Amino acid sequence: MVEAQYGAAIAVRRKCRAQRYPATGAPCDLSEIIRESIDYGLTHRSEAVAYSLAYARDMNRELARKFIGMYVNEFTRDYGEIGRAAISKFLTDAHDKGYVGVPIELEFVE
Repeated sequence: MVEAQYGAAIAVRRKCRAQRYPATGAPCDLSEIIRESIDYGLTHRSEAVAYSLAYARDMNRELARKFIGMYVNEFTRDYGEIGRAAISKFLTDAHDKGYVGVPIELEFVE
């Protein structure tokens, strides 16, 4: 039961332990863990929605599915050039309107 309900998290923890550097004990790449978690949720969407209903504040399944879809989608996994452009525009506009005191220079790490 636990393996089925928390299978992705358990698998990621096992993989992380297996990939630790022996000399330093440094954990594996956090970005990879997050990406795998998102991939699992996207692949097992109906199970993820069913699990989330306990926390959905009186939402029905369809509304919860739409709500989750706004935040967990392909842009969550990799926002790409469109996402980088949106972030740059958002921060530039914030500076131009006086919400941010200095221009922000961005460096996106892949």
